[in-house]
Parts: sequence; structure tokens; C-alpha cells
Amino acid sequence: MLLCAFAGLTLTSCLSDDDNDNTISPLTPQQKLAQLTDMAGPYSGKVFFVNDSTQLIDSISGTTWNVTANDSALVIDNLPLKVLAHGLPETELKRELLKSEATTQVFGNISPYVNENNSKQYYTFWVIPKDYKTSFKYQFGEMEHDFTVEFDYQLTAALSSYYSTMTYYATGEYYNSQFVTYILLKRLSCDGSNYQLNKVLIINGKRSRIY
Repeated sequence: MLLCAFAGLTLTSCLSDDDNDNTISPLTPQQKLAQLTDMAGPYSGKVFFVNDSTQLIDSISGTTWNVTANDSALVIDNLPLKVLAHGLPETELKRELLKSEATTQVFGNISPYVNENNSKQYYTFWVIPKDYKTSFKYQFGEMEHDFTVEFDYQLTAALSSYYSTMTYYATGEYYNSQFVTYILLKRLSCDGSNYQLNKVLIINGKRSRIY
């Protein structure tokens, strides 16, 4: 149900109430700040991804992130490394990562771009990781491995072998404290070797109560 509901996300900005006018006016800086202020706060939820072993959509609970309005920042606190390991070749390192509970932070920005129903506080936005990449180290045995994950704003992929290939965009939606977005994994570098990922992550959760 999540995937069906989210499938229309990339079409949102193409819709219009007026069949004769498909032009959407850009948001003003004040409108963007108002949307970000509404969205600001801590969130918790799940990350959805394709499991290489089963070729089914899998999920991991306990992912948390935070949105701040004044600098339009998004910080994913604990993206599980095992969701990235699915892009690696079959090695001991991959098997170790798939068992690991280790996580990494991802820093990015949110850019609201359209609001077709402001009265219901429904917002759509771009989610762009900082510099389109994040780096981290992972200790395995006696060796420390260097990883860099590259992200993209547009990616053509299939969620799994059960879904048709389509083009995804690094966009998200917010409504009534619910936050969902695509994170597009382009490439993974491990100790200087590059591996093409072309995988889609879906971050989905709800804002924690703010007092």
C-alpha cells in the first residue's frame, strides 16, 4: 500500500486544477520557510529497500531523522549500512555488513517546490544529500574500510524484479506529520573500487510529538 500511494509522487508537480493551464508558480522564500517550519522536528520510522536475496521489498525499523527550518536541513541520524551492502559483490565484507547493526549519518537539504493544497498542509519537496554523497569508515577484522555512497536526483530503476523499470526522483511528501521520501543510491565506492547501485530507498515515518 505504501508503494502504491507513493507511486504518484513524481506526478504531483505535473497536475493542475485547470486543464487549460499546466503552469505552476514557484514558491516564494516566505512560502518555503512556512512549509519548512510546519515540517520541522524529529521523525522516526522505517527505511524500505530491495532485499537482494529475496528480491522483495524489505524494511528496517528504528530509522530517525530531523528537519530544521532556518537552514532547510535534513539529517538522517542512522541509515543502516546493511541497506547499502546489497550493492556489493558477494564477499566476506558484504556478509559482515548484512549482519551488522552499524549505521551512518546522511546530511542533506529539503527544498519545497510546489503546494497545491495549502489548506491541508500537504507539501512536496526535493531531498538532496549534501554534495550528493556521504562517506564513512567500517572496521572489519584488522582492516578499516573506506566507503563513499553517491546519490542522485533522478534514477531509472526497478524497485525489484516484480516491478517495472521507471524513473524516480529525489522527492518527498509531507502531510499531517507524516513524512515520506525517495533516497536514490547511484554508486558505492569501497576501498577505491566502484560499484553501481541504481537502487531506491524509501524513508517513511511520522514526526515525534513536539511539546
